[in-house]
Amino acid sequence: MADRQVVGSDDEDGYNSDGARPLGPVCETVLEGVDDAVVVFDVQYPRDEDTEGEASPTISLAHTNEVYASITGIGSDARGETPTGLYGDRRGSRLEATLRACLERREPVEYEPGLEGGEETLPWPTTIRPVVGDDRITALVGIASDVRDRERLERTLAEERAAFEQGPAVVFRWREEPGWPVEFVSDNVASVFGYDPESFRSGERSFADVIHEDDRDRVWAEVEANSDPDTDRFRHEPYRVVTADGEVKWVLDFTTNRRVDGEISHRLGYLVDVTERHRRTRALEETERRLSLALEAADAGVWEWNLETDRVVWDESMEELLGLEPGSFEGTDEAFVERIHPDDRDLTEEVVCEALETADGFEHEFRLQRDDDESLWVLARATVHTDDAGEPTRVVGVGIDVTDRRAVERRLEAERSFFAEAIESLPYPFYVLDVEDYTVEWMNSRADVDPGDACYEVTHRRDRPCDEGDDAVPCPIADVTATGEPAAVEHVHYDEDGDRRHYRVHAAPMTDEDGTVTKIAESNIDITERVASERRLESQRDNLKLLNEVVRHDIRNDLQLIQAYADALEDHVDEAGSDRLEVVDESVQNAVELTKTARDLAEVMLQTDVDGTCVRVDRALEGQLEEIRSAHPEASVVVEGPLPETSVVGDQMLDAVFRNLLSNAIQHNDAPVPEVRVAVSADEHSAADDPDTVTIEVADNGPGVPDDQKAAIFGRGEKGLESAGTGLGLYLVQTLIDRYDGEVRVEDNEPRGAVFVVELPVADPATVR
Repeated sequence: MADRQVVGSDDEDGYNSDGARPLGPVCETVLEGVDDAVVVFDVQYPRDEDTEGEASPTISLAHTNEVYASITGIGSDARGETPTGLYGDRRGSRLEATLRACLERREPVEYEPGLEGGEETLPWPTTIRPVVGDDRITALVGIASDVRDRERLERTLAEERAAFEQGPAVVFRWREEPGWPVEFVSDNVASVFGYDPESFRSGERSFADVIHEDDRDRVWAEVEANSDPDTDRFRHEPYRVVTADGEVKWVLDFTTNRRVDGEISHRLGYLVDVTERHRRTRALEETERRLSLALEAADAGVWEWNLETDRVVWDESMEELLGLEPGSFEGTDEAFVERIHPDDRDLTEEVVCEALETADGFEHEFRLQRDDDESLWVLARATVHTDDAGEPTRVVGVGIDVTDRRAVERRLEAERSFFAEAIESLPYPFYVLDVEDYTVEWMNSRADVDPGDACYEVTHRRDRPCDEGDDAVPCPIADVTATGEPAAVEHVHYDEDGDRRHYRVHAAPMTDEDGTVTKIAESNIDITERVASERRLESQRDNLKLLNEVVRHDIRNDLQLIQAYADALEDHVDEAGSDRLEVVDESVQNAVELTKTARDLAEVMLQTDVDGTCVRVDRALEGQLEEIRSAHPEASVVVEGPLPETSVVGDQMLDAVFRNLLSNAIQHNDAPVPEVRVAVSADEHSAADDPDTVTIEVADNGPGVPDDQKAAIFGRGEKGLESAGTGLGLYLVQTLIDRYDGEVRVEDNEPRGAVFVVELPVADPATVR
């Protein structure tokens, strides 16, 4: 229990000769080892037991640590002094009132003004905490814990001193009058701000004239706020001045108030150019702001291990992290080690032992076990303190809860692993390139490159980028870098055997936080087989074109010659020969019709899509009706009703649809007189007035089509080239109707025959090219 007491005793009453209780050695070690400013006030009660409840206890200084002494100038040599004796009546009374408030409330009290030191109150908010012993408060401890503010003040003071050492300050003395007319200015105002000193001394220019107009009101307000009788010197917040050439500079202004008969008569200002420092300060403040937000969001606790007593002290925050009640931690090294996860103990002990051997601090992550059996990942940062002989005496550290961070890291690692596996599973080479030098930074195993290789050296066997030199080819890197958009090109690469391979290269941008393209993600898909296939198809298309020309010209010319000779023989044969000539004539007509169908089919095969034009259905039908009537005068071809002047989706090949349907109705008709009926109607399948489809019916009085053949009659394999009919005509009809997004079917006619029904979508003028 003695180690837990705040104060100790030199004599039987527990007081030193100066009237203050001394601190115990453990407490002094702790106070001197922290970075906070700590002051301890002793609370002494009257020794007369009869007056203890009536008389107020005496509060006097017991101890200050080095940090507090360095800031306030008050050390432990002032032990026994009261607050007013330390700080004077005004400030001492204010501090004593705060101390007594803590004494009365028996709970911590925030002392907002901060540290009382020297001639000013430093902006360090201080917490006064009571120390209870034997059911009464024996001491009051003040802790100024904003270490960052103190460090920032120290840096500011250091920078101010450096500013004076590195360059002369410009000195102004001006009268306390409107505009602040200048009585004196140092000559270096010319070198620092570019002004002629005489322009101030003569009254041509006042001190207020050089202050930036946007800062002038603030500077005046700061002067007004520091014009009270108790203020002799003050420092402005940095403000801007305008130099003679119009440049804006930031200055630090230390101003002294000069008085005559108690009234300010003039002021003396020392201006130092801190433009660069102001820029750095702003950048540092932004960094500190972000750091502060991060620290506020982090759960952390403080711990200390006294190597001489083997005691481990945790603050309440550290205990809270482990789910412990305040003060319930056993406080031994063994208890601390017992809290470490069994899988982390050996490594943690190795890290700590190495730190003690080298007297260096350490940073280590390990798991601690909570009372609820949950594990907590902790980042421990610690400093090893040594005695004069260099032997470690204590370790002071902070424990930060990084459980959530570790979980995020595990998730990110899982995601990275997933994406790495996904990229590795790609069936083609993939890599990431630097856009500056075209070198490979990352790749999957299918990419036959190494980190640092230039892509054009490996894949193209070149000594320069693809788009440079006499034999330049398109480079996706240049396009993607310029546009910030993905790009794709086709390249010829060389494999490890030196053989040419065709690749389609897809490149996508990877940008930095400014949106600048810095890297390229590139995939190389081998399309060698596809290119070869396309070339074969192109050759086949060329051959098909040649065949089409042969069918259209050479064969048809021979058929026409046969027809001519047959016609010439008509007057030179008997009746039997005349019957044979009719067979010849019919065969020639079928052959001619076949050449037309073959020509049309070749045209369809050579096309890639519908032309995108619309076709007037009435005009297409009228032309084919005229041809069929001319070719087959023995047949009866009638049209029911007028033909609608409606445009449907299609192209010039729609003529082939109608020609083949009309020819099929006559050529495959076994009636003495072939009869063909054509009907066209516009159907409305929506609420709009305009029709959606046009239906064309071609009916005949032939043998009809059996039900089991209706679905297959349009197939190319329904009739072979060696049969009486090739079947190509109806196959061509089906192919073209499919291209037009239409439908074709065959139905029964009454009393006999077949009806071929074609439905075509009405063309939308807005979509027609």
